[in-house]
Amino acid sequence: MIYSVENLGLSKSREERQLHMAMYVNGGNKQQLKRERLSYYHVFGTGLTEVNGALLYQTYMHLSINYFQLMILIALQQSRPNYGLRYQERSLKLGSHARLAPSASKRWLACPGSIQLSESIPYESNTTYAAASGTYVHSMSEMLFKDRLENVTLRDYWLGRKEQVEDFEVEVTEDMISCAEQYVNYVEGRVKELNGRLLIEQKLHIEEISPECFGTGDAIILGKETNRIAVIDLKSGKFPVEVEHNEQLMIYGLGACSRYADENTTIELTIVQPLGFHKDGPIRSWDISASDLVDWGFNVLKPGIEACLEKEPVFNAGVNQCKFCSAKSVCETYKNKE
Repeated sequence: MIYSVENLGLSKSREERQLHMAMYVNGGNKQQLKRERLSYYHVFGTGLTEVNGALLYQTYMHLSINYFQLMILIALQQSRPNYGLRYQERSLKLGSHARLAPSASKRWLACPGSIQLSESIPYESNTTYAAASGTYVHSMSEMLFKDRLENVTLRDYWLGRKEQVEDFEVEVTEDMISCAEQYVNYVEGRVKELNGRLLIEQKLHIEEISPECFGTGDAIILGKETNRIAVIDLKSGKFPVEVEHNEQLMIYGLGACSRYADENTTIELTIVQPLGFHKDGPIRSWDISASDLVDWGFNVLKPGIEACLEKEPVFNAGVNQCKFCSAKSVCETYKNKE
């Protein structure tokens, strides 16, 4: 089964550099793609194609292959289906989601059984409108960080723009633009304060604890003069997120520790949430020493991950862990708890 590229467009202006592909299965449509457990992509800076039935999802900004190499690779795959399989395998590994996603760690640490139960049911997208909108906020932030706007403001480029993200048509609003700007302003200001090196959308692994758990940090600042690493996460939703002992950020912090820290490093965890009300304000930070974070990783996180991978994991129903669990409709523990 080979996908065909319906539309491949490259704008003339540098700041746009868009690759628009509508992928169809044997002349099929968007719904057929979803039944094949694939997502429909028509997004900024990404490419989607298939080689011999295996998905190749390539983001040219994040991996070693660049935008123009990607275009060439796609063209070659259309004429020579076996070409590029090595790229395919590498892209699948680097671009795939972790089985134990840090963003869901609050859930699976509280209920180890939720991982395997979720994997046992047919795939259904649980993307919300808020999550789809968040995709755009991150895209706008990245444009600002990478200085892709030339002689045009973020509002000129994005305001009122509509795109389909899975089941939702998302229109960019003033709030979304303001959210991206506040986040970028904070990060750039913190870089100056720490006289640090900024890493955007950095892949973070914790192989020493588990290869099943990895993710992408929104912004990492390496402040070498102060021996401080800032791990900053953008939250575009309105529901307030706590920063202290935030499992997702602590996992990202561990990933940063494994590459950049020593035992004396301070890990600064920060949530930037301009659209959500919190008593401590839209930007909240919490410090933890590298040694304490590593202790948490091996004494709490590692046993928690091992509990998820047991043959018969424990189920533990509760308000927080069940709220967004995709398997609660078939979970006997959840049903008995109600």
